[in-house]
Amino acid sequence: ADAIVASVDYRLAPEAKFPTATEDAADALSWLSSNAEWVGHDGRIALMGDSAGGNLAAVAAKQASRGAARSMGKKGRGGGSPASSSQPSVELGTGSTLRAQVLLSPVIH
Repeated sequence: ADAIVASVDYRLAPEAKFPTATEDAADALSWLSSNAEWVGHDGRIALMGDSAGGNLAAVAAKQASRGAARSMGKKGRGGGSPASSSQPSVELGTGSTLRAQVLLSPVIH
């Protein structure tokens, strides 16, 4: 699949106090969605993370979903807007769409 991978470096505790890391993740998603054409992607975005990064990906996805629901409500419509009935997504208001959020967890045998 044609995909662009962006690895986000977020500020770490204890030097950076909460909610700095979550703000960094949300800012990275916002930047990527606003600069889709410049980066060279079609605006379909999936978030993924491992361990603390998985939590940050989940928080960024939830914040994006809430932001989309608020902006959709202001326009007199319901919550998030699916791109099609079979593939739910969140319109980010920038022409980009959050299509997936993935949490990676190691399996130890």
